Amino acid sequence: MLVAESTAVVTAAVQAEDHVRPLYDTYGFARIPATIERLLAGAQVDGLPAAALAGLPEHPQTVVLVLLDSFGWQFFSQFVDQAPFLRRFLHEGRISQLTSAFPSTTAVHVTLLHTGLAADQSGIYEWHIFDPDLQAVIGSLLFSPVFEVKADGLMAYGVDPALVYPPERFYHRLRAAGVASAVLLPAPLAHSVYTRTLCSGALVTPFQNLADAAARLHYLLERQRGPAFYLVYVDSIDAKMHEHGPTADAVMAEIQTVLDQLEQHLLPALRVAPQPALLLLTADHGHIAVDPQQAIVLNRLWPDLERYLRRGGDRQPLPPSGSPRVAILHVQPGAVADVQAQLQQRLAGKATVMPTAELLAAGYFGPQPSERLRARLGELTILPAPGEAMIWDHPRAKPFKQRGLHGGLTPVEMLTELAALAVS
Repeated sequence: MLVAESTAVVTAAVQAEDHVRPLYDTYGFARIPATIERLLAGAQVDGLPAAALAGLPEHPQTVVLVLLDSFGWQFFSQFVDQAPFLRRFLHEGRISQLTSAFPSTTAVHVTLLHTGLAADQSGIYEWHIFDPDLQAVIGSLLFSPVFEVKADGLMAYGVDPALVYPPERFYHRLRAAGVASAVLLPAPLAHSVYTRTLCSGALVTPFQNLADAAARLHYLLERQRGPAFYLVYVDSIDAKMHEHGPTADAVMAEIQTVLDQLEQHLLPALRVAPQPALLLLTADHGHIAVDPQQAIVLNRLWPDLERYLRRGGDRQPLPPSGSPRVAILHVQPGAVADVQAQLQQRLAGKATVMPTAELLAAGYFGPQPSERLRARLGELTILPAPGEAMIWDHPRAKPFKQRGLHGGLTPVEMLTELAALAVS
């Protein structure tokens, strides 16, 4: 059933047609790790409200969380009546509407699951972040320089991952409470610096496809001794949305394929799970359509902008951190008000330019912004209107071809869900 309380709370968080205020209490994605810790370890922590899991096992031996990247509320609600896998949650389990954290990006949300920390404490606030120790903008998940697409490029420069990533590990806390953890990932992601660092304390298990993931999960469940947590991360829907746009036929076909495979392969694998067992399904965010041909190139829109930006360690102007849906500018002291006014004039109707400090003070990045986050954020944040994307011209930047994006505050990007089902 759909938890009415969750819908009421999330509806109240919608500030305008294109603006959702992220929730870090009550029905927010940020409460998922604490909920799992409460279920498996009996921790006295604030998780999701009791209504989210009412009637389900309170002390399960097994919790399996499936994260379908980008399968936010817009898509979940579209498929819930037609996909047998989702109908089970509707008729036999609980479905809670949630808001994503902000920014509504994978970097924020997978880091949140691996550490229990939102961006306010983790400092991982977007796909690209500024690192003050390196005096450079880098890829947060890729662990590479800003315009490099190959993962782990910072290793060649001798950068210690401990400088970039927070020390907290969700799996260490579970292990200290006697709970084992396994993280099942698509094979290309399983051995990256990011994964090796943030999944410390868990057994990282690569898979080739969902049938393979289910087989590997079945193997682990058969050998489980004591309480255990399993995270299964699926990225294929997100990849299709970026390439084709969120409503393309290829995306709808991929969603249907994934849901069919979960029904065909995952559910049978769970039959051997030590009981009681709980299956959770969530998404980090949704997606919004953009036209790559209409993307706004900031440093072409205002060629003089670069002279107002702070300089990196290479003495060149820092490119924006963030992503095309949340562009964060690192502006020289004394120039912030002028840059904001000039950009807002040029972007009228296409984006809102605001001091990042206002978003911090209002709790958008989380309720307790740390010095780690403050040192990384830039002075101005550009929030594009629906359908708009902000990019940066640079000789090493890849051509921008994406037709689907996320990161912003619109409902299609920010609204998601947690579905829960007892399995036996």
